[in-house]
Amino acid sequence: MAAVPSTEAQGKAQLKKGFVVLISLALFVLVAFALARPAMTAVASLLDVGSEPARADLIFLLGGDIHTRPSKAAELYRRGVAPKVLLARAIDSEATKLGALPNETDAAARLLQILGVPDSAVVVLRPPVGVSSTTAEAVELRKYLLQNPASRVLVVTSSYHTRRARWQIKRQLYGIPTEVSMVAVYDPRFDESNWWRTEPGIIVYTEEYLKFVHNWIFGVAGRR
Repeated sequence: MAAVPSTEAQGKAQLKKGFVVLISLALFVLVAFALARPAMTAVASLLDVGSEPARADLIFLLGGDIHTRPSKAAELYRRGVAPKVLLARAIDSEATKLGALPNETDAAARLLQILGVPDSAVVVLRPPVGVSSTTAEAVELRKYLLQNPASRVLVVTSSYHTRRARWQIKRQLYGIPTEVSMVAVYDPRFDESNWWRTEPGIIVYTEEYLKFVHNWIFGVAGRR
């Protein structure tokens, strides 16, 4: 007759089994984290096509993050990289229409002047309604270059926005002999190595990929 395992023996066996499962889960989490970190970093790095700025005819400052982008454009101007900074005036927000806040582009232009860019070096393009997208800004740049040819343009925008912005601008400048170089501006709140750990980083990178897909679909279809 076979011996029946004691309650104590059964308890030890279950404890040992639970310990093995716990260790296995811990190892799985560690491996997943080790693999996920490089993958998440690569996802962000793919969007950044910025390069070291070279001498150019003008700096095209894209609207958006007024806290970081204008200061980078001003820095490039002070270094003598380009003689002028170009902006396309944004559409007025409801707050601007009511007189509560200045127009985003007007505020950026003012900030450029405070940071050392003289008024004579700041060119604000003023379409009738105002721009509300990267595509619209690219269209205004094309109009400007048709009247004011340039060999090279430096486009200043956030690092995560450089790839989509470059794609949009090059599409609009097709046929115009102007070299476009992207200058990446980095957000002090997060970077490519830790963006998934912050709420702003998650929002920014998720939105950027969604916008890229949207722009690509509608751009290729010719509907935008």
